[in-house]
Amino acid sequence: GKDGLYVAMGTRLWRSDGTRWDEVWRTSGNSGRITVVLPLEDGSLWVGARRGLFRLQAASPGAGETQTHSNRERLEVVASTLSDVWVKALAFHGPHLWVGSWDRGLLLVEPSGGDVIPLAAPVMHGQRISDITFDREGGLWLAIYGGGARYLSAKVLGQLAR
Repeated sequence: GKDGLYVAMGTRLWRSDGTRWDEVWRTSGNSGRITVVLPLEDGSLWVGARRGLFRLQAASPGAGETQTHSNRERLEVVASTLSDVWVKALAFHGPHLWVGSWDRGLLLVEPSGGDVIPLAAPVMHGQRISDITFDREGGLWLAIYGGGARYLSAKVLGQLAR
Protein backbone atom coordinates (compact mmCIF):
# COMPACT_ATOMS: atom_id res chain seq x y z
CA GLY A 1 0.00 0.00 0.00
CA LYS A 2 1.00 3.62 -0.25
CA ASP A 3 1.61 3.72 3.51
CA GLY A 4 4.01 0.76 3.57
CA LEU A 5 4.05 -3.00 3.42
CA TYR A 6 1.11 -4.88 4.99
CA VAL A 7 1.47 -8.42 6.32
CA ALA A 8 -1.27 -10.52 7.88
CA MET A 9 -0.35 -13.11 10.51
CA GLY A 10 -3.28 -15.03 11.88
CA THR A 11 -5.84 -12.52 13.16
CA ARG A 12 -3.43 -9.57 13.17
CA LEU A 13 -2.50 -7.07 10.46
CA TRP A 14 0.92 -5.43 10.55
CA ARG A 15 2.37 -2.51 8.59
CA SER A 16 6.02 -1.67 8.01
CA ASP A 17 7.30 1.71 6.89
CA GLY A 18 10.69 0.17 6.13
CA THR A 19 12.18 0.88 9.55
CA ARG A 20 9.74 -0.76 12.00
CA TRP A 21 6.62 -2.92 12.23
CA ASP A 22 3.36 -1.79 13.86
CA GLU A 23 0.27 -3.86 14.55
CA VAL A 24 -2.49 -1.78 12.96
CA TRP A 25 -5.59 -4.00 13.28
CA ARG A 26 -6.84 -7.39 14.38
CA THR A 27 -10.03 -9.28 13.69
CA SER A 28 -12.51 -9.49 16.52
CA GLY A 29 -15.16 -11.93 17.63
CA ASN A 30 -15.34 -15.00 15.45
CA SER A 31 -14.07 -13.35 12.24
CA GLY A 32 -11.08 -15.68 12.26
CA ARG A 33 -7.75 -15.30 10.55
CA ILE A 34 -7.01 -12.75 7.82
CA THR A 35 -6.76 -14.35 4.39
CA VAL A 36 -6.27 -11.46 1.93
CA VAL A 37 -5.36 -7.75 1.99
CA LEU A 38 -6.06 -5.32 -0.87
CA PRO A 39 -4.62 -1.79 -0.42
CA LEU A 40 -6.37 1.09 -2.22
CA GLU A 41 -4.98 4.31 -3.70
CA ASP A 42 -6.62 6.42 -0.96
CA GLY A 43 -4.71 4.57 1.77
CA SER A 44 -7.65 2.46 2.92
CA LEU A 45 -7.69 -1.35 2.68
CA TRP A 46 -10.12 -4.16 1.99
CA VAL A 47 -9.31 -7.12 4.24
CA GLY A 48 -10.82 -10.58 3.82
CA ALA A 49 -11.03 -13.01 6.71
CA ARG A 50 -12.33 -16.48 7.53
CA ARG A 51 -15.69 -14.90 8.28
CA GLY A 52 -16.09 -11.55 6.59
CA LEU A 53 -14.88 -8.68 4.47
CA PHE A 54 -13.80 -5.39 6.07
CA ARG A 55 -12.89 -1.96 4.75
CA LEU A 56 -10.30 -0.27 6.97
CA GLN A 57 -9.00 3.28 7.11
CA ALA A 58 -6.77 5.27 9.42
CA ALA A 59 -8.33 5.76 12.86
CA SER A 60 -9.26 9.34 13.62
CA PRO A 61 -8.61 10.85 17.03
CA GLY A 62 -11.56 10.81 19.42
CA ALA A 63 -13.10 13.97 20.85
CA GLY A 64 -10.46 15.97 22.69
CA GLU A 65 -7.57 13.79 21.39
CA THR A 66 -4.78 14.94 19.16
CA GLN A 67 -3.21 12.88 16.40
CA THR A 68 -0.45 10.88 18.08
CA HIS A 69 1.93 8.26 16.78
CA SER A 70 -0.10 5.45 18.40
CA ASN A 71 -3.52 6.40 17.03
CA ARG A 72 -2.00 7.30 13.62
CA GLU A 73 -0.86 3.68 13.30
CA ARG A 74 -4.25 2.12 14.03
CA LEU A 75 -6.85 1.26 11.42
CA GLU A 76 -10.59 1.12 12.04
CA VAL A 77 -13.44 -0.68 10.29
CA VAL A 78 -15.58 1.67 8.21
CA ALA A 79 -17.57 -1.05 6.39
CA SER A 80 -18.07 -4.77 6.82
CA THR A 81 -20.03 -7.40 4.95
CA LEU A 82 -20.13 -11.11 4.12
CA SER A 83 -19.93 -12.15 7.79
CA ASP A 84 -20.73 -15.76 6.86
CA VAL A 85 -18.26 -16.01 3.95
CA TRP A 86 -14.66 -17.21 3.92
CA VAL A 87 -13.07 -14.51 1.74
CA LYS A 88 -9.98 -15.79 -0.12
CA ALA A 89 -9.33 -13.35 -3.00
CA LEU A 90 -10.05 -9.72 -3.92
CA ALA A 91 -9.66 -7.76 -7.16
CA PHE A 92 -10.91 -4.43 -8.44
CA HIS A 93 -12.07 -4.05 -12.01
CA GLY A 94 -13.69 -0.79 -13.00
CA PRO A 95 -16.01 0.32 -10.23
CA HIS A 96 -16.51 -3.19 -8.84
CA LEU A 97 -14.82 -5.19 -6.09
CA TRP A 98 -14.84 -8.86 -7.04
CA VAL A 99 -14.57 -11.39 -4.21
CA GLY A 100 -13.45 -15.00 -4.49
CA SER A 101 -14.69 -17.14 -1.64
CA TRP A 102 -13.83 -20.56 -0.32
CA ASP A 103 -17.38 -21.90 -0.46
CA ARG A 104 -19.75 -19.36 -2.05
CA GLY A 105 -18.04 -18.86 -5.40
CA LEU A 106 -17.59 -15.46 -6.99
CA LEU A 107 -19.28 -12.45 -5.39
CA LEU A 108 -19.53 -8.77 -6.26
CA VAL A 109 -19.37 -5.98 -3.67
CA GLU A 110 -20.12 -2.26 -4.00
CA PRO A 111 -16.82 -0.78 -2.78
CA SER A 112 -17.94 2.46 -1.14
CA GLY A 113 -20.31 0.86 1.37
CA GLY A 114 -19.72 -2.87 1.15
CA ASP A 115 -23.18 -3.84 -0.11
CA VAL A 116 -23.31 -7.17 -1.92
CA ILE A 117 -24.48 -6.76 -5.53
CA PRO A 118 -26.52 -9.73 -6.73
CA LEU A 119 -25.08 -11.37 -9.84
CA ALA A 120 -27.39 -12.37 -12.70
CA ALA A 121 -26.45 -16.02 -12.04
CA PRO A 122 -24.35 -17.86 -9.43
CA VAL A 123 -20.72 -18.24 -10.47
CA MET A 124 -18.70 -21.18 -9.19
CA HIS A 125 -21.04 -21.55 -6.18
CA GLY A 126 -19.70 -24.26 -3.89
CA GLN A 127 -16.24 -24.04 -5.47
CA ARG A 128 -13.18 -23.11 -3.45
CA ILE A 129 -11.73 -20.06 -5.18
CA SER A 130 -8.20 -19.44 -3.94
CA ASP A 131 -7.23 -16.45 -6.13
CA ILE A 132 -8.56 -14.14 -8.83
CA THR A 133 -6.96 -11.71 -11.28
CA PHE A 134 -8.01 -9.69 -14.31
CA ASP A 135 -6.18 -9.72 -17.64
CA ARG A 136 -5.65 -6.78 -20.03
CA GLU A 137 -8.87 -7.51 -21.89
CA GLY A 138 -10.95 -7.38 -18.70
CA GLY A 139 -11.39 -11.14 -18.43
CA LEU A 140 -11.25 -12.75 -14.99
CA TRP A 141 -9.06 -15.73 -14.17
CA LEU A 142 -10.07 -17.81 -11.15
CA ALA A 143 -7.76 -20.29 -9.41
CA ILE A 144 -9.84 -23.18 -8.08
CA TYR A 145 -8.49 -25.27 -5.21
CA GLY A 146 -8.06 -28.82 -6.46
CA GLY A 147 -9.53 -27.94 -9.85
CA GLY A 148 -7.19 -25.81 -11.92
CA ALA A 149 -8.25 -22.48 -13.35
CA ARG A 150 -11.40 -21.02 -14.90
CA TYR A 151 -11.78 -18.01 -17.19
CA LEU A 152 -14.69 -15.57 -17.50
CA SER A 153 -14.54 -13.14 -20.41
CA ALA A 154 -15.23 -9.42 -20.00
CA LYS A 155 -18.49 -9.94 -21.91
CA VAL A 156 -19.66 -12.64 -19.48
CA LEU A 157 -18.68 -10.50 -16.47
CA GLY A 158 -20.63 -7.55 -17.90
CA GLN A 159 -23.73 -9.73 -18.19
CA LEU A 160 -23.29 -11.03 -14.64
CA ALA A 161 -22.85 -7.57 -13.08
CA ARG A 162 -26.11 -6.12 -14.42
